Amino acid sequence: MPDPSNLQVWAPFGAVHSLLEVRGVEPRPWDEQTVGRGTIHIESYQSKKSGRTRRVYIYTPPDYGSRDPAHRRCIFCTAEASRNRRGSMQAAPM
Repeated sequence: MPDPSNLQVWAPFGAVHSLLEVRGVEPRPWDEQTVGRGTIHIESYQSKKSGRTRRVYIYTPPDYGSRDPAHRRCIFCTAEASRNRRGSMQAAPM
């Protein structure tokens, strides 16, 4: 019988089981971790193909431009974007 006060449950094939997580010292790769936040820049450009003004979202990590090669990348997203329920950017169909 599952613990009614435990909201962490697993229900395969209709049988409900309570979950209990025993964490180790080191965080696992999928655990949320505190990391530095980058910046999202929104730029506009004139599309030669469609003739419309389009927006591009440019994400730069917190240490972008440093001499460390791991911090020399940025991410471009040409799709229109919207906020999901957590407040994060997500691509939306155009």
